[in-house]
Amino acid sequence: MTIEIAGYHLPRPKRRRPAYAVRKETAIHATLTLMLWLALWRGTGMWYGYPSVFDESNVSDSTPMKLVLYAIIPLMLIYVWLEQRPIVAFLASTSKLLMVVAVFSLASVAVSLDTGASIRGIAAVLVLATGSLIYRMRYGNVQTFRAVSNFLIFSAFFNIFYTIVLPQYAIMGGSYAGMIKGAFSHKNGLGQFASFGVVILFANRRSGRGVSYRDLVTWAAILCFFALIVASRSSTSLFMALVGIIVTVTLRVVQKIPSKNFRASLVGALFLLVFLGSAISYLGVAQAIADAFDKDLTFSGRTVIWDQLIPLIYQRPFLGYGFAMFRQPEVMLSFVSA
Repeated sequence: MTIEIAGYHLPRPKRRRPAYAVRKETAIHATLTLMLWLALWRGTGMWYGYPSVFDESNVSDSTPMKLVLYAIIPLMLIYVWLEQRPIVAFLASTSKLLMVVAVFSLASVAVSLDTGASIRGIAAVLVLATGSLIYRMRYGNVQTFRAVSNFLIFSAFFNIFYTIVLPQYAIMGGSYAGMIKGAFSHKNGLGQFASFGVVILFANRRSGRGVSYRDLVTWAAILCFFALIVASRSSTSLFMALVGIIVTVTLRVVQKIPSKNFRASLVGALFLLVFLGSAISYLGVAQAIADAFDKDLTFSGRTVIWDQLIPLIYQRPFLGYGFAMFRQPEVMLSFVSA
């Protein structure tokens, strides 16, 4: 749009957003970011003072974790008040597959071994997922990944700091003596989270020329995560991190190929090569990693458990035994014998 003055066409000046609109958007962004961080924090289960000897009863239903979960609810109400439109409008664009999973999850309550526990589990997942979905739908995938990356970077440095300052809580005792668990309740939780952090930060890093301050911080966080994986002695997590990096690098190389047909052929050939290579070298490479961590080829030693659980899946393949049932220690013990 232009304005004509004395025969000259001048560009129309841009209208400034009212100050209240800027303040409102800032408040909405701060609210959604806090909701996302609280959801991520609750999902990890990190907290101060977990005992060095793992005890399931001190983790899943701890009061601090409940408070973190409940803190999201008033933030959701604040967002609805600021936005002045229902959350349902955002959730309407949720993928059909996710809706199918939600329907089956709700239906599983009818056959649950503990209806109350299943309802509480669904309510918790709903609260955690809603804030994250609203953030993604409002700001898009790129901004959401950046927010998640910021949380991961903070968590990497936090767990290193926590381990150095509070080793009496961060280092496990009992049968896992000497293994690092950081602010997590178990060393496997730290290892799995660290491997996830390595893959996300590596995939989300900037690939342009030059090195920025954020690049240095991101690489430092990746190195911290690798150090935590090794210190936790989680062979599964190390394997997952390495596979994630290899897949990320491969996909980036393939995406640079201009021809779609050649890309498709190359991807098919790579999958075949990886499959054959894995079949040939698995026993050698995997055994070497397993031996380094004193594990078997499953990396976990849980084959005895799965031998008893897999037949249960066949008995109830669609609705199972109720949402979140096998997070309950007493339910697991009723089906599995060591």
